[in-house]
Amino acid sequence: MSLFEKKAYDAEIQQKVLFISGELTAEAAEFAQQEKINVIRLGSPSKEISIGEEVVGEELPAEEVPVEEVTAKEEGVKQEEVAVEEETRQQGMSAIESALSEILTKAPEPKAEVKPEEAKPKAKARLLKKAIAPEVLKLVPESTARRFMAVPLSVKGNTLEMAMANPADIFALQILEHQSKMRVKPVVVEEQEIREAIDFNYRSFGQIQEQLAGIPEDMAGGDEMDLIAATADAPVANALHLIIDEAAKARASDIHIEPEEDRLRVRYRIDGVLQDTLSLPITIHPALTSRIKIMSDMNIADHIRPQDGQFTIEASGRPIDVRVATCPTVHGEGTVLRLLDKTLAARELSGLGLRPETLEKYQEMLRVPFGMIVASGPTGSGKTTTLYASINQLDKVSRKIITIEDPVEYRFSNINQIQINPKAGLTFASGLRSILRLDPDIILVGEMRVVDTANTALHAALTACLVFSSLQVISPVSLTNPQLGPSIEPFPVA
Repeated sequence: MSLFEKKAYDAEIQQKVLFISGELTAEAAEFAQQEKINVIRLGSPSKEISIGEEVVGEELPAEEVPVEEVTAKEEGVKQEEVAVEEETRQQGMSAIESALSEILTKAPEPKAEVKPEEAKPKAKARLLKKAIAPEVLKLVPESTARRFMAVPLSVKGNTLEMAMANPADIFALQILEHQSKMRVKPVVVEEQEIREAIDFNYRSFGQIQEQLAGIPEDMAGGDEMDLIAATADAPVANALHLIIDEAAKARASDIHIEPEEDRLRVRYRIDGVLQDTLSLPITIHPALTSRIKIMSDMNIADHIRPQDGQFTIEASGRPIDVRVATCPTVHGEGTVLRLLDKTLAARELSGLGLRPETLEKYQEMLRVPFGMIVASGPTGSGKTTTLYASINQLDKVSRKIITIEDPVEYRFSNINQIQINPKAGLTFASGLRSILRLDPDIILVGEMRVVDTANTALHAALTACLVFSSLQVISPVSLTNPQLGPSIEPFPVA
């Protein structure tokens, strides 16, 4: 940002306009173009202007309208008064052009040369080693800080100094000023330093770092008994609980714990989008993974095969079911925790944020006696929450409702819920065929993954059942997509 633009920004000037008479010199015209100055010639007819473009109008040359003719036509105006007026106007224009010339000829002040190796440690010391005052930190929510890679540093008067990875992001500046109710002064800092500063300073993650600091660094080489002993210690258990608690507060649907060569990466999936949350020492990975396995009743000694498990924990003041999946990678076992908030099972459709007209149309669809309702979208987009809210609104007394799921995420009263078991031969397709013989009114199929399941669900919807299901595609019309095979006929979907 140039000095000219900075002054304009400070004064909240949105456009820079220069009024001149005559012609600009080539040097002045080039400067006006660079600084995006609107140049308007006096005496020209008005026309629409654009930033950085010189306005060229049809000037009325002075010789076409002589001063003598003006004096003769205008009664009561003397020739001396016209001459004085013209001289004053020329002096004003000369002053403007002189100011522009002064800006052009003024040499920039020499800046003190700072070596990169000297500046970088100072930035790190300022951001990472010095705690930011809580009253400053609370001006910007943590979610906003991570979204725009910006962390507040200090307050001077009505100005908030912000470390930003991209200070040219005007949208980010507007959001930060709106939330902090202050004028933001950006300071350029590397993104990695800002991420570490956010992890270090925000309270909850600072507590996680404190808990993990008590774990021995040589834990990676320990045996299984050492890992079991370590996971029983308070630091590992408390750190895991804090990670889950923060995810529950942020309404995250999943927690991804991913080992890399030199760090343990933790990400939250919020509103369907993965967001970097924590960067932990790689040395705590074995103890943290072992703690998760013990809570999920997994085999702590098996590191070469994928495993699944589940446990329940209280986080953010409410019970959370956690589905766990591990899978070996080149840097160790990766872990994904799926968070299922039990309080969402009783959520109503009106609390999902649907538009009034959309909610009204959807409730009309729920009143039809048969057909199919498919919730589509990527992972974490709210498909299951929407289907459960729909089922929860239906009449469970006079209608028989059966669900087949993998796994049963939420439990309802007055509803028959079936957990599939492929080892016992109970799949979505075979279970759905059995359900049709149980005289159901409403069926919920957790997910249509194969052609056989989709075909059975479609035929059930065409007979006398209202079928609910989900599909991990952008649109339900993708039922006719080769993803499910060519056996799906288009006309039942339409």
